[in-house]
Amino acid sequence: MKPMPFPSADPRVDRLLREIFASRVYDVARETPLDTAARLSARVGAQVLLKREDLQPVFSFKLRGAYNKIAHLTPDQRASGVICASAGNHGQGVAFAARALGEHAVIVMPQTTPEIKVQAVRGMGAEVVQVGDDFTTPSARPMPSVSSAGWCSCIRSTTRWWWRGRGRSPTSCAGSVMVG
Repeated sequence: MKPMPFPSADPRVDRLLREIFASRVYDVARETPLDTAARLSARVGAQVLLKREDLQPVFSFKLRGAYNKIAHLTPDQRASGVICASAGNHGQGVAFAARALGEHAVIVMPQTTPEIKVQAVRGMGAEVVQVGDDFTTPSARPMPSVSSAGWCSCIRSTTRWWWRGRGRSPTSCAGSVMVG
């Protein structure tokens, strides 16, 4: 692990920095460029740089946090697979990460999800379950069965092994905040 560049008075910050330095996102993510947004820079009077995460295999930064979180799970935690509720990019990130790590993934999506998003997730080898007309139904739907099946989930829960919501896990955050 890389040494911490500076200590923090807040142990939570130290923990997050340690997670960032231990991140495994570059197992699958590309180092994407920072492009200058010339017109926006001129308009606001400061240099504005755009991180080109649209160049990632899933066309967003969501792959970073999903992969980092799944890669840091124990074998027992990954044994039954991973599951998430998503209408798009997060689901694609989880599906891509699970496939890269040889894990089974279930992505629960609203029935109204555009077919292009559903096919993108299926194309990465994930199982898609479509329920409800909006995001609230998929978010709530898998929780009872997930617990008994031992899935590692990104759905909000108090169960300690579950991955808490998109980007809320320190390990997921650490993967998402990488810049390079």
